[in-house]
Amino acid sequence: MNQDKRIVITGGTGAIGKAIALKLAGMNYQIDLIVRNEKKGQDTINEIIRSTGNNNINYHLADLSSYADINALASSWEKPIHVLINDAAVTPRTRQVTKEGIEMQFATNVLGYFWMTSAFKNILTASAPARVVD
Repeated sequence: MNQDKRIVITGGTGAIGKAIALKLAGMNYQIDLIVRNEKKGQDTINEIIRSTGNNNINYHLADLSSYADINALASSWEKPIHVLINDAAVTPRTRQVTKEGIEMQFATNVLGYFWMTSAFKNILTASAPARVVD
C-alpha cells in the first residue's frame, strides 16, 4: 500500500530530514529528497537504499532559498506528491544574501516553505488526499 505513496522531503541530507527519510523509506514509501548538493544527495540516497532495501528513493537539485529554483523544480515535476515535508533550514554564521537579494536564513527557513507549498499546490491538489508538514 505505501509503495503507491510519494513523499517529498526538503532538507533530506540534514540530520532530521535524513532520519525522516530513513524511517519512511523503511515503511516502503517512495521518497524524493530536494537537495542543494548533488554529492550529498547521492550519498544520502545510497545510504537510505542500503539501510532500508527500498530502491524508490530519488533526489532533485534545488536551492530552497531561491524562488526561481523552486518554481523551476515545480514546473518540471511530473509525479504525484502525497506528502510534502518542508524540513530545509540553514543557520549561516555570518549574514548572507541570496542571489535574489533576500537574507539567506529567512529565505530558506521561512519563505522556502511558503514557496514550496505554493509552487506545488496544483500537484498536491491533484494527488489528493495530500498533506503538507512544516
